Amino acid sequence: MTPNNEIKSNIVDLKFLNENFGQDYDSYSQMIVYFLDQSDEKVQQLKDSVQSSDFINIKAAAHFLKSSFNVMGLKSTPYLIEMEHLSIQQSNIEKISELLNEVVLDFDQSVVEYKRILSIVTELK
Repeated sequence: MTPNNEIKSNIVDLKFLNENFGQDYDSYSQMIVYFLDQSDEKVQQLKDSVQSSDFINIKAAAHFLKSSFNVMGLKSTPYLIEMEHLSIQQSNIEKISELLNEVVLDFDQSVVEYKRILSIVTELK
């Protein structure tokens, strides 16, 4: 895909998808579907873990999500990194909860945006 006809977004950074999949719309859409399916489950696990102050599972979910969020261009990756560090120290659940709110907001916006992008990619196939 040339830079002039790349899929664009103001919500998520599509650099990885555009550079690696370009006009391979099947793979492009598979990555989005996989991200939406896997991340939704992990975000819920992260919410549940924060609510119960389960630092071990906060760390596990944040670790999983930071890789996915980074690849898929979400802006809240630094919050996940901070959550992971705080969970290792097993302290400051209030700060982790504040960071979670930012992560969830970013994730919810990205879900809407990726569904929009998925409809574009589906039409291009």
